Amino acid sequence: MPQAHFIINPASGAGAGARLARELATLVGPAQISLLGRCDLPGIIARLGPQDAAVACGGDGTASAVAEVIAERAAAPALGIVPLGTGNDLARVLGWKETRGSLAALVEALRVAGRRQLDRWRVEGPGLRRSWCNYLSMGVDARVAQRFHDLRLRHPSLVRGGNINRGLYGVLGAQQRGIDLVRQVRLTGGPSLPQWAGVLVLGNIPSYAGGVTLARDMRVDDGRLELLALGHGISLGLVTARLRRPRLLGRTDHLEFDLGGTLAMQVDGEPFSAGPGHYRVVPDRSITVLVADGAPCAT
Repeated sequence: MPQAHFIINPASGAGAGARLARELATLVGPAQISLLGRCDLPGIIARLGPQDAAVACGGDGTASAVAEVIAERAAAPALGIVPLGTGNDLARVLGWKETRGSLAALVEALRVAGRRQLDRWRVEGPGLRRSWCNYLSMGVDARVAQRFHDLRLRHPSLVRGGNINRGLYGVLGAQQRGIDLVRQVRLTGGPSLPQWAGVLVLGNIPSYAGGVTLARDMRVDDGRLELLALGHGISLGLVTARLRRPRLLGRTDHLEFDLGGTLAMQVDGEPFSAGPGHYRVVPDRSITVLVADGAPCAT
């Protein structure tokens, strides 16, 4: 009989992860639960078969970490998600909502969920090799994500999940100066960046920054990335408030670009800095994901 193993980030959702671990232990038994960062994740994935599921309980970063290990195995389990983080973009696309109702009903929904392939991508450059499921972005939004990450490390009591985190993102975003992305980023053989661009997003799924729709007709399994430009300041705020759409620059199955200096980037909400040099974005191994009934990507 297929089984589900729940991999929980205990720090997610201002303690929601720890509470979920206690509740799930009562419902499915402690043997089916592991805490991210305190378990042998590759060993757990190795014990699960292709009919099973590894359920990531946390934010987009938690889902991405579990997906990374799943992608390393040929006969790997599917990725399921119980969203506990701030953005939860992948969970939103796959139809999984926060656990506000019956936990038993959620476990049953995971058991009978449909399955679908999810593209994954990899960015490579000087000292950098990172894979992702959701999106790679560079510019102002990644710089805000870095500031938020630093704030979380310095003042963990302020970062309590959900709407509080989104509010902090808004405050930090309002404090940021614009980035001249056109001078910083040169796309090789791709579209030109608009002069007003402060953010470049390479989207694999249609949900960005906690529910912003990137573009219509995006698919998670078509082997293509959508390239989108966002502004900065008020313009970026209008997009994140869902009052304005990002501009679709094009679609591609690979991308190369050069950075003229150090630039903030993020993959699936995890920020980092990339130095000057030549970079390329290529397909990585896809994985199977669990899809809830009625999910946006179910068709």
